[in-house]
Amino acid sequence: MALHGGLLSDLALLKERGVVNGSGRIVEIGAQQLSNDFLRSSDHLSRLFGLFDRTAPDFGAPSWAGTVDGLERLADSAPASGPFWEALGYRYCAVDFDGYRDSIALDLNRDRVPRRLRGAFDLVVNTGTTEHIANQDNAFRAIHDFTRKDGVMYHMVPAGGMMCHGLLNYNLKFFWHLCRENAYEVLSLRMQAHGSSRVPREIIDSNRDFGRILDSNFAGEDDVIAEQRVPDCCVVAILRRINDDPFVTPMDVPADLMRSPRISLRQRVARWIF
Repeated sequence: MALHGGLLSDLALLKERGVVNGSGRIVEIGAQQLSNDFLRSSDHLSRLFGLFDRTAPDFGAPSWAGTVDGLERLADSAPASGPFWEALGYRYCAVDFDGYRDSIALDLNRDRVPRRLRGAFDLVVNTGTTEHIANQDNAFRAIHDFTRKDGVMYHMVPAGGMMCHGLLNYNLKFFWHLCRENAYEVLSLRMQAHGSSRVPREIIDSNRDFGRILDSNFAGEDDVIAEQRVPDCCVVAILRRINDDPFVTPMDVPADLMRSPRISLRQRVARWIF
């Protein structure tokens, strides 16, 4: 789990528009490290720290460790992200299921946010954690509960490719409905590509081993998927909580079938800043 270079550009734009200022509290969903892509983005780092009127510290050099699930693998020695946020002026903490890297131990499959942490954070960052959680309702409820009114939630999550990464991929519709049911203001919501990767050997082996169980005519791996490259992409959703209402679980039904009337996404997107 890591912060990537694209986050730096987004933070710079948010700072320029007065959405973030670096003086509040941040919580990471999953204790993060700094990716090689992040560490290589020296120009973006300099620009960002200039906007915050701070000096960028030396976070270290990239360390190549190969690839996994279509992504550059994170070295065990990669620096933790906490010093980055603190250098910008934030008071930092993280939650993780096992208290990893001195984080607050919280199981997003089942635990609720402790009362002392509800509505306590100006910025909540989810860059590579919730796709590993089966209970999406509880995970996004926790993110909602961490965020103060007028606070910002930053999501960068897989949306395609990376076929053995995490438990699921997202789509834009999930976030459209998340925004609709919870009246989030959309600051940016986009799907973006980031290269391609080969179909994992595990997928091809699973087809070979289990494809014929019901279908004796199944010929093998070439019937479904072969050793080819597939595009990788992610969803970036930057959302602002604009009320103190409790979390509403999104459902893929028209708005007028929900228990209470909701305004449309078009009405919700009051101000696109990207």
